[in-house]
Amino acid sequence: DVSREAHIKWLATRSDPRLVKTFAPREDELSIPGSIRWADGSVSAVFESRVEVHASYRLGDGQECSDQLYHGLFTRSLVQNFFLKVANGADGDYSFVLTLNGHASAPVTFQVTNGRPSISRLEFVMPIDEATARSLGPK
Repeated sequence: DVSREAHIKWLATRSDPRLVKTFAPREDELSIPGSIRWADGSVSAVFESRVEVHASYRLGDGQECSDQLYHGLFTRSLVQNFFLKVANGADGDYSFVLTLNGHASAPVTFQVTNGRPSISRLEFVMPIDEATARSLGPK
């Protein structure tokens, strides 16, 4: 991990930089991208299919809430943006479930304390492999 300033300084010293790095989030940014871990152990950051994400959470004040997202494409940023919309920096206990073509992931549970999540990404563990999920998708 390098800071944004260090990366910019490094780029300025290169005439033809080909290496692209992802910046570490700033302290004031809430970042928690998503991924899918399939039953065979492989991981996907993008999956084209009907996507349902269900979030349930209990905020620090005891209020219980839930929200759902439906989309035609799973991406790391789709899940991150949904998390940001749902959490909005609020402390509490969260649980997310991803459903693809009728197959639900194990719940991903975590806490947000002082605006920071206890996990670095929402990794949904699916009970099927990617090939099976693709074969079940709309034709």
